[in-house]
Amino acid sequence: YILQDRLRCLNAETLRCLVEHYERQGWLRRVEQCILHLDVKTLDVGELAKICLSHNLASALIYVYNTGLDDYTTPLSHLFTALS
Repeated sequence: YILQDRLRCLNAETLRCLVEHYERQGWLRRVEQCILHLDVKTLDVGELAKICLSHNLASALIYVYNTGLDDYTTPLSHLFTALS
């Protein structure tokens, strides 16, 4: 439903369970795909950023900061730190 844009928002507990389930399955790229389809402004951006950082989901991190906070520099600093 998420990837088909039929479900655009989740509560924090549901998102956490989704991430845990996909992590156990080894499907973290699928989590990233899901995040890219969610309406970030309806979610806890801080929690979502932590998920992206802890699982190295670069595209989702950029999407969360750009869409949720109109912040274009913070994700770059995180990515540069991760690269060094």
